[in-house]
Amino acid sequence: KVGIAALAGAGYLFIKSFQHYSEFSQRMSEVNTLIDVSQDKFAALGKEIRSLTKDIPQTAAELAAAEYDILSAGVALEKSTGVLERSAKAAVAGVTDTKTAANAGIAVINAYGKSINELDDTYDILFKTIKLGVTTFPQLAQHIGEVLPTANAADVGFKDLSASVATLTKAGIRTPQAMTALKGAINAMAAPAPEAKKKFDELGITWKGLIPTLDAIRKKGLSIDQMRLLIPDVEARTGVLALTQNFDVLVETMDEMQDASGSMKEAYDKMKDTPENQIKIFKNTINDLV
Repeated sequence: KVGIAALAGAGYLFIKSFQHYSEFSQRMSEVNTLIDVSQDKFAALGKEIRSLTKDIPQTAAELAAAEYDILSAGVALEKSTGVLERSAKAAVAGVTDTKTAANAGIAVINAYGKSINELDDTYDILFKTIKLGVTTFPQLAQHIGEVLPTANAADVGFKDLSASVATLTKAGIRTPQAMTALKGAINAMAAPAPEAKKKFDELGITWKGLIPTLDAIRKKGLSIDQMRLLIPDVEARTGVLALTQNFDVLVETMDEMQDASGSMKEAYDKMKDTPENQIKIFKNTINDLV
């Protein structure tokens, strides 16, 4: 009976390992459609991706799926596994999957025309936003793309944008609504409609960037009716009101955002050695051996 049980256990382990291998092979075949390299180089890429699972609690299939998105986003093959490793660590730190983390980081890089070498700084700012606001990494990853094109077009820096997101969520506005409100607020102040533009001109307020323009509006001490004429859109007005009413918090958050360096690593170091993640790494090691 003991022998049968041991054989059954070994069989189960083999089947599970084969399933993991099969899924990884499928994801890697998808990656192969995006690149033109020799079989040796392709095999080396697969080996490099699998090696990451020995230290990072993400499965090889999860990493390969993220590699596909990284390459699809325009990252050069020679830099892709470095991006993959940083994204995988961001995923562990943010309690999400590597695909989600990679897409969030690269979306910021591409929207602002940054170098992929600035990915670490981008993740640091995202994690500082989480620490200073009331949001999560998956929530930021899902919704930040809504505001990025508008922010970049209006020359709103990523730190200013992130400080505003943190302030809005701290003020009780949920992450999706905060992104919508912030996008509307930037549009309403940077490119107001003709009637609203007249009100801005009457008040002597011109767009000088997100934080300075909010400060100029705040100093006018406008009534709710005056704000309605200045910022007609309800969602945009919600964003402006929340940021001007919490302007001291916004300024303080901006100051703290300057010291974002190391925020992602700090979160990763807290998460990587949890029992759950250590079990994942152990399973990864077994699957790689089998």
